[in-house]
Amino acid sequence: MNTAELETLIRTILSEKLAPTPPAPQQEQGIFCDVGSAIDAAHQAFLRYQQCPLKTRSAIISALRETLAPELATLAEESAMETGMGNKEDKYLKNKAALENTPGIEDLTTSALTGDGGMVLFEYSPFGVIGAVAPSTNPTETIINNSISMLAAGNSVYFSPHPGAKKVSLKLIARIEEIAYRCSGIRNLVVTVAEPTFEATQQMMSHPLIAVLAITGGPGIVAMGMKSGKKVIGAGAGNPPCIVDETADLVKAAEDIISGAAFDYNLPCIAEKA
Repeated sequence: MNTAELETLIRTILSEKLAPTPPAPQQEQGIFCDVGSAIDAAHQAFLRYQQCPLKTRSAIISALRETLAPELATLAEESAMETGMGNKEDKYLKNKAALENTPGIEDLTTSALTGDGGMVLFEYSPFGVIGAVAPSTNPTETIINNSISMLAAGNSVYFSPHPGAKKVSLKLIARIEEIAYRCSGIRNLVVTVAEPTFEATQQMMSHPLIAVLAITGGPGIVAMGMKSGKKVIGAGAGNPPCIVDETADLVKAAEDIISGAAFDYNLPCIAEKA
């Protein structure tokens, strides 16, 4: 190799080494590549959210109810198609119930206890970053309900959606994140990862910045949460029996039992199954 060829080789190598590194692919707002980054962002959002007045929380909840209302039917259809479970008509009703009936800041009542020694004031305060697990049977309903109740209470949320409902769940989470941002100026109040997996859920449950777990799913995932050492609010599969005694209106009882068991093809854990 002569001098000219050597110089050319060196210039080529140096140009490659000194070339700017291309930025990582931009994820959608609220959607992160890894669990740690998502939770860190949600924690920073929570710290800022703590400084906001209650009217900011109220504005977020009102905007969620108003903005998501015309999108519920589409979410129901996409949920039924992606998961292959339930039907879009009943899923729409569940979405509607979650959006309209989940309490907002009106549940944050303050109480006082007075006595000879003075007065004690009791006020609810947020946990921090809540790790919320959503199932494939009721993915959008759970995310809507959890988002409203947890944001109203002053928390931020890391969602761990079921992989079988990934597309519709990530779409909804990004939508809620954007609505919350428009009302508060705070990014990442609601977050998740681009690839929800069982391993990602395990990482979330063991992360030190996750203050409490809210798990909607089967007994396995609830049991895993119970072993995390964190406070857990868990709900899972049920087998509710229906008892019809001699005082019942048999015709109405039969109609109600069949209607309840058939609703969304018997997916809700509260539906009669025995």
